[in-house]
Amino acid sequence: MNEHKLQTFPVAGWDISAVPSYGVILFRPSFLSSPFQKIEEANSDRSYLLTVLQAKELKEAIGRAIKNLEDSEVTIPREEIN
Repeated sequence: MNEHKLQTFPVAGWDISAVPSYGVILFRPSFLSSPFQKIEEANSDRSYLLTVLQAKELKEAIGRAIKNLEDSEVTIPREEIN
């Protein structure tokens, strides 16, 4: 067994909305907690608030990660992801 195996929860969707009265972005991801769970049964038990600056930084960080993956030719065997 791999000691460095990363426990993951695949994202199944999300709700994102602006809350102008507080000046924040509300982010509520839904995720799968079991490999047998259907997308329709995804969990969404937490909501996160981000400032505009945090949301912009997250957008930039995701963009960099996407570019890194698109520029990379490395693939990870599916059985190592979970």
